[in-house]
Amino acid sequence: MTVNEKTKRALMAIGLAEEHAVELATDRSLSEVKKMTSPQVAQVTRSSPEEANRMRRLVTSKDAHDLSRRVKYGACRYRLSVSLWSVAADISRLADDKGHVDVARLFRDYQGASGDKFPPLPENCFLEMFRDDLNLAIRRACFLIADAVGVTPEVIHDGFLVRFISETQVELAPGDISLEQLKSVATGLTEIDKDRISPLDPEDARFILDNLDLAGVDDAGIVEGDTVIEQFPMNAPRDRKISDRHPDDLRWPSPHSGKHGRVMEIFRCVGVLVVEFGDLGRPRAYIHQSFCRGLPDNRDKSVAIGGFI
Repeated sequence: MTVNEKTKRALMAIGLAEEHAVELATDRSLSEVKKMTSPQVAQVTRSSPEEANRMRRLVTSKDAHDLSRRVKYGACRYRLSVSLWSVAADISRLADDKGHVDVARLFRDYQGASGDKFPPLPENCFLEMFRDDLNLAIRRACFLIADAVGVTPEVIHDGFLVRFISETQVELAPGDISLEQLKSVATGLTEIDKDRISPLDPEDARFILDNLDLAGVDDAGIVEGDTVIEQFPMNAPRDRKISDRHPDDLRWPSPHSGKHGRVMEIFRCVGVLVVEFGDLGRPRAYIHQSFCRGLPDNRDKSVAIGGFI
């Protein structure tokens, strides 16, 4: 008799106790478990008729299974984020007071620690070594940062937005993670130094990788009438005129950050939303759409309200 591990994980994901999941998954696929009657479930799990009925409803209810799976997936993704922020905290010790990491210094440190005989690196020329391949410069910078904090290079390259701001300095920020990047980040976060950074539990990583269909992002565009919130508000006041609609000038949070608002108008040519909030006086603010997240509703969005300007 063999326990079908895939069936066991699926049953536990929908809320069955491990003991009952093992009993039902022994020599059975998930489809076979779904075909069992309540008396059969009661016999196999040695449960009361009421408990057997509850378990069978969980197994046969698509919505219950999907909801439970989504709840667990959300919890696993949250723990992945916690681990990634732990990496970010460790990276901060390499950075200066502006949050910039000197990769030329890291390269010199790496040379000294490895004992490899490299020619000395002149000041302010790290990026110059990769003028023929700037993508390689990014990958080498990610390797040096990863080596310094004790993670795999993929965690840095795929888990963060890494950009050069000078010949020798890079800036890192948590970035949007694609489906392929999620695989490498989840795997890499299970292979880190537990004494310095919070690792991702291998079981959580496995659940994420087994349920990548839940990682899809709704790419539907925001239209007038949608409800939105600012997606990544920053803890800094606006330092530009609110009437200036350049994206770089609208990356700061509005005075209504964290609150929901309704999109009243869209300036498509510059990607700026006019959002009306539900506060007293119904104030409005200009917010760039790249820093907004549309909240779902049941309206038909196949036809946008209004038009381009």
